[in-house]
Parts: sequence; structure tokens; C-alpha cells
Amino acid sequence: MAKKKKAVKKSAKPKAAPKPVRTKFMADFTAQFIGASAIPPWPADGQTNASIVADFQTFMSILIAAEVSHTPPPTGPIGSLAARVGSFLIAQNWPVAAPIPKTWQTIQPTVHLIEISVIADRLLKAINSSPGRGGQGSGWPPH
Repeated sequence: MAKKKKAVKKSAKPKAAPKPVRTKFMADFTAQFIGASAIPPWPADGQTNASIVADFQTFMSILIAAEVSHTPPPTGPIGSLAARVGSFLIAQNWPVAAPIPKTWQTIQPTVHLIEISVIADRLLKAINSSPGRGGQGSGWPPH
């Protein structure tokens, strides 16, 4: 019986990391609700822990409901965080027809979930960076 030669695996060439998914919606949401200035709009200076938790839950529940169960965004009570987020989603036509980079259009539902996860990460970074929270984080994972 002849011995079979073992296939020799060639080492793969290192590939460049894919570019992270970034959309106009992510940038606009961040600018509107989280901010990038020295004094971000959220969380507000002096905002209680319970209020920060409630706000985070509001952000996440509205975004997930809009994408996963196609629930229309809330419109009231006027001036509430829920109404402001709802109005923002309606103005952006998200998730129905908000623009997605051409590279990612074939995976639109996944892109919307990525948008939600990036927004969640940015909200958590804003909480961590708020006064009295103690820090800017470790820089990992990279953003």
C-alpha cells in the first residue's frame, strides 16, 4: 500500500482588517444625543444614576423595537426623551430607508443592528466619561 502524501498548507497572507461599518445615521445620532464636545448633551451634568439608567433603556428599547419588530417610534409626551428619539428616527426615516453605504447594502438588517450596537457603545462611553464616573476608558476595544 502506497503512503499518501500529506497536503502542505500554505500560510495565508495577512489581510487588512475590514473597515468598520459606519453610517450617517450613527454620526447624526451621536451628534444629536451624545455629542462630541467637551460638554456633551447626555448624560447631563448632575443627572442621577437612576435617570441615566432610564435614559439608556429608552434609547435601546426604541432603537431595537424600531429595527427588530418594526414598531413605529413614539411621538409623545412632547419634550420627553422618547419623543425626541422618536422624532429623530422619523426624520431620519430609520430603519426603513436611511442611507447605507453601498458596500453594506446587501446586509441591511445586519447594518441596522451594528448601528444599534455602535450607538450603545457610544452611550456607554458617554456614561463612563461623565463627571464623577472616573474615566476615559482603556482604549480597548478600539472605536
